[in-house]
Order: sequence, then structure tokens, then C-alpha cells
Amino acid sequence: IGLWEFNPGVTFAWMRQSQPKMSLNEVRYLRVWLFQAYAGTHVLVAGDNQIFVKHLPHLAGQPPTTEYEDWKGDWTPNGTNYDLHVVLNGQDKFMTATAEDLRLTIKDGKTLLIFDRAD
Repeated sequence: IGLWEFNPGVTFAWMRQSQPKMSLNEVRYLRVWLFQAYAGTHVLVAGDNQIFVKHLPHLAGQPPTTEYEDWKGDWTPNGTNYDLHVVLNGQDKFMTATAEDLRLTIKDGKTLLIFDRAD
């Protein structure tokens, strides 16, 4: 429960380790894009089992441009993890999360997003 801000440095390090065969140009692009695109991304997890994901970037169009979305939904405990269900314009997204004192890790398929406590 609380406000969490995206941590681009730790997320980038995880992505780099999980994809060691990325070319140098891909690594450079990913690093710049992560730090710029996710600069304002944060998650608010409320005590009434609501979750709000604000300023979540994604690539769209040709050539690709960064667009931002605000998702909202709910969370439920699942053992030591959490199941997240968020919705935007009728599109459902299901993710899993783990939370420690200062870190929230959200897994969306093969993508891992790492957040640090902001409050």
C-alpha cells in the first residue's frame, strides 16, 4: 500500500541481464528510452484493494512514438505475491507483483517493472 515510483536504473539492469545478446545500439536505445519514457510513471496501491498505474508508456504507430496511459483496477493477495487486474478502455491486463518494504516488482508477461517506495 502506498505510492511507488518507477526505478529505471534497476529495471534496465534486470533487462540487460535477461537479454545478454542485445547489440550495443539496442542497449543504448533501451537505456535512453527507459529513463525518458518512464520518468513520470508511478503506481498508487490503495488499502481498499484499488490500484492506479499513472503515465505508463508504450510504443505505438510507425515510426514508433511513445504514448502514455493511466490504468486502474484492483489487487488481491495470492500467498506472498499479489494478483493485479487493471483496465483501460475495456482492455484487461493481468499481472503479478511482489512487494517488500521499499520495492514493488510487477511482472507483465516477460516484462519486469521495478518501483521504489515514494512515500
